[in-house]
Amino acid sequence: MRTRTYRMLLSFIFDLVLKEPRLHPVRAQGLILEKLCRIIDDKNEFVQLFGGLSVVAVTSLISVVAYRIAANVLRRIGLSDDVAEAIVLKPNFALKQLLEAADQAACSVVNNDVNVDEALKWLVSRSTSGLDVGHKYSAIVESCAENLNDSFIAPFFYYIAFGLPGAVVYRVINTADAMYGYHGQYEWLGKLMACCEDVASYIPARITALLIVVGGAVLLGKDAFVRGVKSIRRFGGATESPNAGQCISAMAGVLNIKLEKQGMYSIGQGELPELSDVNIAIMITFAAAFIFVISVFLLDAACYFHKIQ
Repeated sequence: MRTRTYRMLLSFIFDLVLKEPRLHPVRAQGLILEKLCRIIDDKNEFVQLFGGLSVVAVTSLISVVAYRIAANVLRRIGLSDDVAEAIVLKPNFALKQLLEAADQAACSVVNNDVNVDEALKWLVSRSTSGLDVGHKYSAIVESCAENLNDSFIAPFFYYIAFGLPGAVVYRVINTADAMYGYHGQYEWLGKLMACCEDVASYIPARITALLIVVGGAVLLGKDAFVRGVKSIRRFGGATESPNAGQCISAMAGVLNIKLEKQGMYSIGQGELPELSDVNIAIMITFAAAFIFVISVFLLDAACYFHKIQ
């Protein structure tokens, strides 16, 4: 466990100082999923469910083997085991990329950029064309909350629990859900992908919600903590996903705003977010991630020193 937390901290530092690879492994996983899912050309529910499980399992196996090979290559060129695994762990989460994308999207909205919808596309799966400014800001804040879990907390959670294969398999499941979800071309295959992601993200999403509340309290004071907890209790189940609502409601409560996906849900009280709320949401997202990494590292260090005494 102590080795994993050290490598997690190293990987977190690498994320802050290194650029994303041009050939991103998660994108490659998406391509493998797409190719394999094309084989499942059947409307039968059983075929879709069995085929979906097979696709996730095969993609996970290919991904884990590829990451292991990459780590071994790095070791052979002289890097230590810790640095090698920290480097190959890095593509499984994307905190800096999330924060930069949120900031870029917010700037595009402020400047009324003609490419604003393109800037939002990386963050938001739904169409943003035709949305007013408040709802565009809402989409950015929601994405910060959701992706903090999907792109950071959950991969690290499974890395700590199961090592590198845990983080890799989670990212495959999360990517599959993002691609197909509940309402895809093949309904039952999509339902399977979504259910797998719902189960995998259940505990991490609630950890993320708590971290958002704590991060908000650090930046905004204890009232933000109280608002966040109350918001989770009231709005945590407002979304179709059993997990997204936890993170979104925590952020809405901390900021004392309303986050809304028109026709789907309205979470929180107050007005739709403004630019200042987006900027604070970005800071809370980083604070929550930092608190998670440092807390895990310090807790593990405390357990280690207690054990050797």
